[in-house]
Amino acid sequence: MIMTYEPRSAMDRGYIPVADISPKDALEKPILSFNQIGQTVVETDQMTGRNILQNVQAAIRGGAGTIQLVMMTSRKQPLGGGAKAIGKDLQQALREVALANQVNITGLELPTGATNNLSGWDPQGRRIDKQAQNESIKEVHDAIQFAASLGGGEVDLVSFEFPRALYEQDWNKKSFGKKVVEVGGERKVKERKMFEIPDEDVHEELRFVDAETGSVSALSRRRLPNPFFDEKLRKLSEEGKSYESLSGEEKLIFDRERYISWDDYLKRFTNSNEFREKFPEGMDKADQIKVRAVAFEKIGQEIFKREISSANAQIARTQDFMENDETRRTQTKAEIEMLENKNRAVELFRQQEGMLRQAGMSEREIEFRRRQAERVQNMPETEAREALADAKQKDAVFAERIGSYANEIEEQRRAKAEYERRKKNLKYFEDFAREQSVDGYKQAGIIAWQESKIHAKDLKKPLEIGPEIGWPQYYGGHPQEFIDLIDKARHKMSAELQKSHGLSENDAEEAAKKHIKGIFDTGHLGMWLEYFRPELPWDERVKEFKKWYMEQVKKISDGDYVSGIQAVDSATGAHAHLPPGQGILPVVEAVKEFKKNGFDGFVVSEGHEEEKLGQGRILWKAWQAFDPKLKTASYLPSVAWSSVHNSYMGRLYSPRYMVSSTAPIFGEYRPWAGGDNPIPFE
Repeated sequence: MIMTYEPRSAMDRGYIPVADISPKDALEKPILSFNQIGQTVVETDQMTGRNILQNVQAAIRGGAGTIQLVMMTSRKQPLGGGAKAIGKDLQQALREVALANQVNITGLELPTGATNNLSGWDPQGRRIDKQAQNESIKEVHDAIQFAASLGGGEVDLVSFEFPRALYEQDWNKKSFGKKVVEVGGERKVKERKMFEIPDEDVHEELRFVDAETGSVSALSRRRLPNPFFDEKLRKLSEEGKSYESLSGEEKLIFDRERYISWDDYLKRFTNSNEFREKFPEGMDKADQIKVRAVAFEKIGQEIFKREISSANAQIARTQDFMENDETRRTQTKAEIEMLENKNRAVELFRQQEGMLRQAGMSEREIEFRRRQAERVQNMPETEAREALADAKQKDAVFAERIGSYANEIEEQRRAKAEYERRKKNLKYFEDFAREQSVDGYKQAGIIAWQESKIHAKDLKKPLEIGPEIGWPQYYGGHPQEFIDLIDKARHKMSAELQKSHGLSENDAEEAAKKHIKGIFDTGHLGMWLEYFRPELPWDERVKEFKKWYMEQVKKISDGDYVSGIQAVDSATGAHAHLPPGQGILPVVEAVKEFKKNGFDGFVVSEGHEEEKLGQGRILWKAWQAFDPKLKTASYLPSVAWSSVHNSYMGRLYSPRYMVSSTAPIFGEYRPWAGGDNPIPFE
């Protein structure tokens, strides 16, 4: 911007640089004051090696009036830092530095490498791990205690609660036309959605969880056991037919119903009487995750019904084999007894004959035994000894096989018991994980409430905990999920405070609302651009995305969900950390919308990626974007930041002009060469 001079009196001519701004713009109230535009400060600067206190001091020297600390080390690491490694002296130093400079330390962000959900989701172990959830809650507790030592503030937890498919979420139901895709060699027509991942409905797994152990299993969404197949079998029976009576071609057609895709099954379920009974409010108003959870119960029961049936059949087959061998071994043992008592074989048979008839042996078999006894008694000694050795060897083989069958049956019974246990504890992954997340934030909110009571006299601002809006790939990343997570956690915390701590309904609700608040990261919301309307040309896509972006900002800012805003930009929509105004996202407009709706929390720039280009750009570029007012002499109006930002501060190149009175008088300047009267080089 070219600087001009607008003298206000004869005495100030040439001394007060202002921008070419209209009187109306000059009088317009800025979005934020200088003190309200802050920055995030990392625990340890990877480039300089500075510690947390040095980084805070450097930010203050750079002009930051608001600071959010970003922790980088987990409590589980024995060395390196984190809240556990900030002792009393350092806490005191941070308090004094903030107080002396009238700086607001708003709170801290937890290390994303250590804590990024409160559901207990462990992607490496593919499980919802109660121990992992407990570790995260301990990390939160440590952070809340540290925030309390600084006089209060928020604890920010980036929310990657658990993975879920985009295409089936209720906020992604709107259709934007049709498209033709190839699935399994077949061409199909599908609806275009606002957010799309190519072939997500084909590749995405259908997850379910064992509520007792937390282990997560998955099935292909394209081939699931069909709970409606039994109805078809019943109908066939009512018609007086059986499956076996069908022709080969009829069986092939019939067998197609044994399996069904998840999407086709949901369509049938939501048109069933069972759905109408359980969700009388209808599909549009029902909680879609709960709808899928109830629908999945039938799929899950079918999975394990077939597994249990298969186990029972296997047990029955093995028992048959074992019983046959036991019968044959009994016969072999009788033969051994005869051979060992060769001279009394016929007598032994006569003693056993009555018992054999009582046991139900046929006359034919009894006759065979009598002849065998006579043959043994008349057998030569040498032949009898050989026959005895063979019979004993045969008995040993039967004994080994019977023992093996017994072990196999025991294994199959254990497997069956495990199937029955899993069937009993089977839960739809998305529903179970969401409940775990809600419970985790409820516990964290109660910790903040309890610590607030303990440190009440030292707190200058409330202790708050909540999710930071996450990435699109995870629950908590969409604005609707962000709002729902906070609402449900508050509701659960309120109920717990009333039940276990004796608070009234109003007091409990106020406490939950006060202590559970999230962080709005403008860059994370911008990451949805990657999946937004991929069929559109880029320019049109960005234009439409910005409209959607601001609609979501209005939804979030409409309620009291947010304690602070991380103002961060991106040049493409991918995850980045540019200062506001350096990318394509409507960061300034978003903050304006929040302020319009009464937002009074903090705003911090998170543009760390430009610090390598010039120290201080994280803050200077934010000032440039939000354009706060600079104070001048008391009798003059404030000057907008845009009036002076064209100085040397924070620029990547040298200005092509001199500022204020240091510039030579017009006409005295001559270039080194060129013109009518050049200055010679020598």
